[in-house]
Order: sequence, then C-alpha cells, then structure tokens
Amino acid sequence: MVGLGLTALLLTLSALPERDANGLPHTRSESVLIRYSDTGEVILEKLADKARPIASLTKLMSALVLSKSGLSPPEEVTLLEEDKDRLKWSRSRLQIGRVFRGRDLYRAALIASDNRAMYALVRSLGYERSKFVDEMNALAKKLGMAKTQFKDPAGIDPENISTARDFSKLLDAVAEASEICETTTSTRTSMERDGEVVLRFSNTNRLLNSKRWHILAGKTGYTVEAGRNLAMRAMIGDRPVDMIFLGSREMQSIFGDAGRVKRWMEEKLARAAATP
Repeated sequence: MVGLGLTALLLTLSALPERDANGLPHTRSESVLIRYSDTGEVILEKLADKARPIASLTKLMSALVLSKSGLSPPEEVTLLEEDKDRLKWSRSRLQIGRVFRGRDLYRAALIASDNRAMYALVRSLGYERSKFVDEMNALAKKLGMAKTQFKDPAGIDPENISTARDFSKLLDAVAEASEICETTTSTRTSMERDGEVVLRFSNTNRLLNSKRWHILAGKTGYTVEAGRNLAMRAMIGDRPVDMIFLGSREMQSIFGDAGRVKRWMEEKLARAAATP
C-alpha cells in the first residue's frame, strides 16, 4: 500500500501543468516570491506577505548572526543532553557524548540541516539559547524583516515565522557572507574524529546535484506546520535571481516549482535578448 501511495504521488506530480491559464509558471507552494537579486525587481509573487512557519530556513539567520559575531567555531565540541531537540524530538545522527569539531557541526547544521548540530554550536560559543534568539530578532529588525520572528535557532518551533518577501531581505544579507554561501552550496560534508571520517551527510537541497543549476546560496526547511520550504539565490542566464517557496506539502513540489520557474525565466530572458 505504501508503494502504491508513492507511485500515485509521483504520477500526480509528473502530471502537473507547466503553466497556469495566465501563462505564468504553475506553483504548488502556498507563498512564492521570485525577483532579480541585482535590481530587486519582483517578477512573480503569490501571497508573498503572508507570515508562515519557516522551519529550517531559520538556520540562515542563525548562521548570519554567527558570522556577524566574529566568533570562530571551537576546535572541539562535546555534545550534551541539552543539545537535544526537546520540542519535536527530531532525529540526529550525532550521538550525545561524542566529540566533534566545531567547524564540522557548522557544516552539518547548514548542509544536512541537523538541529542538534546547531544547538550544540550556539551553546559552545557561549550563548544562552534565548539570548541568541534575541540577537536573531534584532538582526531581523535591522534588515527590515517586519513580519519575521524567531523562537529558536534551528527552526523547530512553529512560531519561527517569516514571509517570502521578508526572506528576500535575508538572502541579500546572506549573499555578502561568503562562508555561508560556500557552505550552503556544498553538496556534502563529513564529520571527522581523530582524522577519521565517522559520518557523511548530503545537502538537503537536491538541486545542487544538477548541472542545470548554478546556486549561489540557499536552504531548505521542513516541519509538519511549515510544510516544505526552499529559499535560494541562483543564476538564471546571466542574472542572479532570488527564489522563495514556502508551504509546499510535498518534497518534490518545491523543487518542481523551482524547475518550472527556471524554465519560464529562461524563455523570458531569451525573448528579451532576441528583441532588437
């Protein structure tokens, strides 16, 4: 029955229309904002000002706060009981009591979206979790993210909310942080101990595995309340484009939305280039 359910879902997704009746790309995400990053011109939007849970997209703000703090991840971090997610009890392959390099925890948090890695990293840098969240909210206010609020650094709390339009402002700030950009566009990472690889992780943004995409920065996110989310900056033709999709119900839908928007934009840019 599970197999039949999956097959039915895949058939449904493959049958989705490329365009809506108005000629715009079909999107299943509940909130969408597409804009040229270099000019800020909005190309496509749908409920872009509706606040909704953003799940692990939160980690981009956490990374930005860490970047602006000037602090470097500790050489070694021992995972403690307090690093567990005690709200949703989300899974982690990082065992309590194990020692990992702080740099590896940073990459696991942003690449594999590991919540325990983010909590341990924040703690190891001397922050009380609530104080760190205060800094996240202060930075959001500074960036002009008026409809955004944070309750935890990893995105577990459903009260971590934002809008697609607000998030485009965060992408502007993230684009200036080279380490965040490099990390979030890495296809994989590993955890080492005593010079030996003990764990390997893949990036949750599967578009990074496609040669058809040139992604400059981005993050995925998922909780039951938030649905599937994707926020990224990518090159379409020779233009940097921000693509934010919030509230999709299926994993494939956010990537399908991104693909349909990309093809529509490539045609749009090609027509513009051909116009005398």
